[in-house]
Amino acid sequence: MNIKKMEIESKIQEYSGNISKNKQDSDSYILLGSALALAGRLKEAESVYKKLLNIFPNNVQGQINLGSILYLLKYKEEALRYYHKALKTEPDNYSARLNLANILAEEKIFLEAIENYGKCIISNPERSSAYNGLGLVYQDMEELDKAIDYYKKAVELEENNHAYSVNLASAYMQNSEFSDAVEYYNKAYELDNSDYKSLVCLANALSELQKHEDSFEYYIKAQQICPEYSRSYLCHGISLSEYGNTEQAQEKFRKAVELEPDEPKINLILANALAEHGLHEEATVYYNKALELDRENASVYISLGNMFSVMGKMDEAIKYFREASRLEPENEEILNIYADAIDEYTSNKEV
Repeated sequence: MNIKKMEIESKIQEYSGNISKNKQDSDSYILLGSALALAGRLKEAESVYKKLLNIFPNNVQGQINLGSILYLLKYKEEALRYYHKALKTEPDNYSARLNLANILAEEKIFLEAIENYGKCIISNPERSSAYNGLGLVYQDMEELDKAIDYYKKAVELEENNHAYSVNLASAYMQNSEFSDAVEYYNKAYELDNSDYKSLVCLANALSELQKHEDSFEYYIKAQQICPEYSRSYLCHGISLSEYGNTEQAQEKFRKAVELEPDEPKINLILANALAEHGLHEEATVYYNKALELDRENASVYISLGNMFSVMGKMDEAIKYFREASRLEPENEEILNIYADAIDEYTSNKEV
């Protein structure tokens, strides 16, 4: 048992002792529940808070803490009930309303979430969390300009908050404002230089700006920090391919597949890269692997059809295009590809 765990266990014993001596000691119930939660003993914490509320039904901190424990235990509706109880007693309680808004946002009850985040801001305009929450809601609703405005306010209020910089960067990225995305992913990395995911996103933004050589530096940094993160190799490979360095791109795709062999998308991307280089036999292996993992992915059938078209095996190509059209019968592009393949095959037969 490490020192921190020993300290928590010591506190649990202390607060339990206080309650044994005085069953009306509400503060010790609160402290005991918090210590049990820190120790990961959530059901025990739930029991402590419920005992507290049996004695003091209107204890707002007990209601908020119990709501938080119930949320962690995945009892979201019950958690909402306790947050509402707390707000009935203290309508301006920031923590209760923020937690309520967070669950509503998570459940995609956006209008109520927005309303409650707004009330948080009215009661405490200098606290950052509600602005960040509104940013998350509006980003989820794909109202990106509003999301960016709220994230910027959160960052302004708490400029050293790593998560806020990441959120703002991701909204800029989604809104195709790649230079701003670079700025805030870079800031996120400065705040936490173990954040390899922000490095990959930073590199992706640089690739979108056609600054491929700069992007390679950040992909490599991410790979050094976390060699097991497949996405860094996948994105690096895509950037290398766009830059024209297709052989190195293949190496990165192979590494991504090695790290995550059961991801259909990665197998498909490697297969496409191999097919483009005429390595059809090996490409087929990875196409088949992608199909084993996801039989309903029309993109795999289209790619196989394209490869067999290039190889001059139109009968095989048509078979795969037909399957793609079956999976996506409303997709006009696929239907046109299928029709063109049939025309070419028929024409060749006539000749």
